[in-house]
Amino acid sequence: MTIKNIQVRKLNMKTLPQTVNEIMQEFEIFKIKDSSDVLFFNVKLVIWELLTNVIQHEAEEKADIEIQEEPFEKLSIKLHSFAEGFNWERYRNMECPDVSNERGRGLYLIQQLCQFSYDESGKIATAIFNVKEVVGANAPYPY
Repeated sequence: MTIKNIQVRKLNMKTLPQTVNEIMQEFEIFKIKDSSDVLFFNVKLVIWELLTNVIQHEAEEKADIEIQEEPFEKLSIKLHSFAEGFNWERYRNMECPDVSNERGRGLYLIQQLCQFSYDESGKIATAIFNVKEVVGANAPYPY
């Protein structure tokens, strides 16, 4: 199992694209895979949405991210926020939002793409991807 810790500082909407791209480069699986595949897109979207929540809902400029990889089995992303905590309970299991809304889709999207949870304090978000489920159990190696 590979574990990496990343400190994100000076986080804002302007630095978000570069920050997300740098985080994606830390995943071992994407060093041997085509970055245009579904798993890459899903992981990138989830990281983007989690960091956007930190910026917009928590008004925070920093976070710590822990990446755990079990090769070709599971990817786990833990985002540790330094803010007071996100009130995730009101968004959990929400109805499908209107796609024309400018906001309010992030957590819904995340919950559709992976196993997702927050700790009780709202400071640690965890997203877990079952690699075989996303790419298909019979996909040729390397996925």
